[in-house]
Amino acid sequence: MKLNKLMTTSMVGLALLAATPVACADDVAGDNANTPATTQQSSQSTPTFNNGGQSVQTKQLSKPYMVFGAGLSDSERQQVAQVLAGNSSAANFTNLTATGQDYGQYVGNGQATTDSAMISSVALQPADPGTGINVSIKDFDGKDNITQVTPQQYAMAATCAGVKDMNIVVTANTPVSGTSALTGVYKALAVDGIQLNSKNTAAANGLLQATQPAVQANQGDSQYAGKLVQAVLAVAQQVAQDRQNGKMDSASEIQSMLMKQLQKQGIASETPQSAINQIVQALVNFEHAPVAKTSTVVNTIKNVQHNVANNKNGNMINANDWKDAHMNFFERLWKMIVHAVNVYILRHDPTKDASAEKSQEAQNSGVSAASSASGSSATQSSSAAKDQSAAGDEQSSEVTPKQPAQKQDEKAPAAQNNAQQASGAANQQ
Repeated sequence: MKLNKLMTTSMVGLALLAATPVACADDVAGDNANTPATTQQSSQSTPTFNNGGQSVQTKQLSKPYMVFGAGLSDSERQQVAQVLAGNSSAANFTNLTATGQDYGQYVGNGQATTDSAMISSVALQPADPGTGINVSIKDFDGKDNITQVTPQQYAMAATCAGVKDMNIVVTANTPVSGTSALTGVYKALAVDGIQLNSKNTAAANGLLQATQPAVQANQGDSQYAGKLVQAVLAVAQQVAQDRQNGKMDSASEIQSMLMKQLQKQGIASETPQSAINQIVQALVNFEHAPVAKTSTVVNTIKNVQHNVANNKNGNMINANDWKDAHMNFFERLWKMIVHAVNVYILRHDPTKDASAEKSQEAQNSGVSAASSASGSSATQSSSAAKDQSAAGDEQSSEVTPKQPAQKQDEKAPAAQNNAQQASGAANQQ
């Protein structure tokens, strides 16, 4: 009788969760051109990262998101959405827009950029607990348009910002540096109710930027970026552990740690001293950020180190095979409920075998119920995506580069171009 009551309660809970409406995308992206800016910038549409935010991500992302750069036109957004969705449907993702103001708020340390410069876009999805961060950069029309940041660098930065257990895919429809892509990740987290401390995101972005010169200097070595990130994460882990033990490492101590890790990875001689100095300073900033005081970041770093070690050549996940995040959520929830029921049975029910068999039957039927519930959520998400697309169309039509000639700076350098030509692509992010 108790078992039947518990199972019935669980099914009711699932039904209520399935009936919860998915937030309409234009409720959170601030894309409605007919609404005054002061009205659009509500607490949900422009969530604030401040020094009182969370040191680390404390709950799992509730649903998948796509975040488009504000510099994209309507048709470009649709093309990018198809690329990011892969074998899944773009309707399964809640759409947001990353603006130049968002860039300043989340990674630019208060210094905004123009909307037209925001080109790189991301899709993100919750991953199973303990997975860490997995990142892939996806080609657009057969070309890798993210010219200056690698998947390993994105994973490193997201981890050191306090993000955990997430799959991220990045793309761009034209060659850009890619430095603004994490703006979309942090904005999606904030909209989802996970507001990270701005000191963390600024320190993490500093690490990404500090590793760029070394990665660019070793573009001919496909494994260099992975090895460098391994070294930097090892030092970040040690620095965080030391701080949690009451010790603040000096810059010279951090440099010694870094040199040891670079030697361990076999890239000490390939890493310019100027780049080493930048990385050391970025690690000092990380040490003083709130995230370094948490045990969570240490555990996440370990997971990401494992992910990077197994994928030193680049992408960490198959960017085409998104799981249906709604289905995943309900399946995981159902498994948790069934596990709790089985534990109860084993502890309190003398007829364990018979009850366990009934529980298994309930689990089988429950997964079917979860599938049905997730289908309802996907339908709602599809409606939200359509609303967002219409709203995004209005915003994009108003975004105009201040200088018509700026598009020339957005093109990425060809492989044979020199560093001076490459700097043009960095103007677009």
